[in-house]
Amino acid sequence: MDAKNIFGLVIRTIGLLACGAGLNDLLYIGLYVTGSLNVSVTRPFPMSDLVEGIPFLSIGLYFLRGAPVVLEYAFPTTAERADVEEDPN
Repeated sequence: MDAKNIFGLVIRTIGLLACGAGLNDLLYIGLYVTGSLNVSVTRPFPMSDLVEGIPFLSIGLYFLRGAPVVLEYAFPTTAERADVEEDPN
């Protein structure tokens, strides 16, 4: 495995963890709304879980897809790099 593949694997692992965190927050909100939780009636709606859950899930899904922009930034394959890798002969 080269460095680009290892980096892609790390990105996908981070994406899996972020998706898990986001789904956990959104599941908590779902349980709160349906009344399945044994919480106090006076407890306010868990807005912080909503604010954290949606971005975590979105970023996690993007990272699970391989995060092509991040991967391209870390390992560029543009024309200026291509001339460095060319054989001088």
